[in-house]
Amino acid sequence: MQSSPNILFLFTDQQRADTLSCYGNTEINTPNLDQLANSSFVFENAYVSQPLCTPARSTILSGTYPHTNGCTTNNIPLDTSIPTIAELVNANYRRGYFGKWNLGDEVIPQHGFTHRISIDDGYRAFYSDKKYLEQISDHTKFLKNLGYPPNEERLGAEVYSRQMSSNLPVEHTKASFMAKEINKFLDKNKQNPFLLYAGFFEPHPPYSGPLNKIYDTENLSTPPHFLKKPDSNASYINQISAEYYSSLEEYDGSPISTTKDWKQLRANYYGNVSLIDQAIGNILDHLKKIGIADNTIVVYTSEHGEHLGDHSTLEKGLLYEESIKVPLIIHVPWLENQPTTIKGYVSHIDIVPTLLDLIGTSPLPSNLQGKSLVNQLIGNTTLENNYVFIENDNSIQWKTPFFNEFTHQKFLSGEMNNLSKPQLEKMKNSPWRSIISPEGLKLNLHAIDQCELYDLKNDPFEQKNLYNHPNYQKTIEILATKIYHWQIETKDDFEVISKTLLSKITPK
Repeated sequence: MQSSPNILFLFTDQQRADTLSCYGNTEINTPNLDQLANSSFVFENAYVSQPLCTPARSTILSGTYPHTNGCTTNNIPLDTSIPTIAELVNANYRRGYFGKWNLGDEVIPQHGFTHRISIDDGYRAFYSDKKYLEQISDHTKFLKNLGYPPNEERLGAEVYSRQMSSNLPVEHTKASFMAKEINKFLDKNKQNPFLLYAGFFEPHPPYSGPLNKIYDTENLSTPPHFLKKPDSNASYINQISAEYYSSLEEYDGSPISTTKDWKQLRANYYGNVSLIDQAIGNILDHLKKIGIADNTIVVYTSEHGEHLGDHSTLEKGLLYEESIKVPLIIHVPWLENQPTTIKGYVSHIDIVPTLLDLIGTSPLPSNLQGKSLVNQLIGNTTLENNYVFIENDNSIQWKTPFFNEFTHQKFLSGEMNNLSKPQLEKMKNSPWRSIISPEGLKLNLHAIDQCELYDLKNDPFEQKNLYNHPNYQKTIEILATKIYHWQIETKDDFEVISKTLLSKITPK
């Protein structure tokens, strides 16, 4: 390792783990990410801190849980009192943040990042100062210079809708634009140590892009829980989500009234994953071309996943594997034993301490809530005894007006008559907490909703809720006790454990 190695952190938006061949996908063409995985550490089971954009990003950047840093739902700015990795690295690092930010004031450099390239004008309503409304994103400027007519007006600015900008030619998409801008940054800073975080927009909805037709829907395989609604013993939020999406004829511009429609949506999403792969290949090739690949740590992950019709649900925001499990690939040029698949369960909470440790930061900042994974990378220890904690403070579904109205009608019709109206309202505003054990048992706790226990090794598609099974009651008590103590340690005061279960918690 040379002094002050570079960090290139590449992450997508809404990409589930099983979209890459290193996680078992044999249908999506991702040769560049395959090549990266074939020379890197691949974490077999990597999880987000929360399956929602802003909370997930807050953890990726700060190494703290959303309930700690305050970003518990979308469009909450990351407070200036919470340092990001850019504020924790040595001052000699050039620090860039390119792409989607989603942590407040989208178009300005902040939180230690001094070089900023923006790609989205969809968050203008959340800017903290009207003066920022005078700015438009760099991708919008790029498209205007090419002569594309804006098709949307947002708070005084003529911009482009996500639907329009997603269906541009490949070379004009956000992914390709990002790759070009990243390569310019690499050229300018190849003589200096740098930290560059690049948040790609794709494969986030709309479920459409320039590569829509490259995958044949006729032969597209689907898992056994594709378009299958959860059983009646699953949580209300999971059941209602499936009912809601099953009732729609289209979503975000994509028809979803038939199985063929759903498979086409899935194929379009796959096309956007391939679009990302092309952009990543461009960047990685350039890194080698300019001679700095041997001193650059490369990380590839995603902020959260996507359901894609599994469990009859779309988007993110639930605690299913499709939503919370993401790719995590780390390439460290000077470490041996690559490629290696690192088995066990790991969380995004450990990324910031790992990167700081890899570049020689000592001691690690005391506010970090994860741990360095360097010992796992060099083979000194494993993740075989690691537990992962995931939170979900208010599912994105409950914040959708149409979803809320749908739920209200279900209540009025008597289909949810075992809940009172105050209970329903409290359920909508109460958080979830989840734990995954080294054995692959996942416990999802909620104070009011139906809690869930899934055996991920024997039931990977989470079709059988074991929470009320008599053989698993002791397991539930053990895992609930771990959640209880984790909440105390991380100062998480949200109520998720029922009084009945709380009475069985073992104090330390």
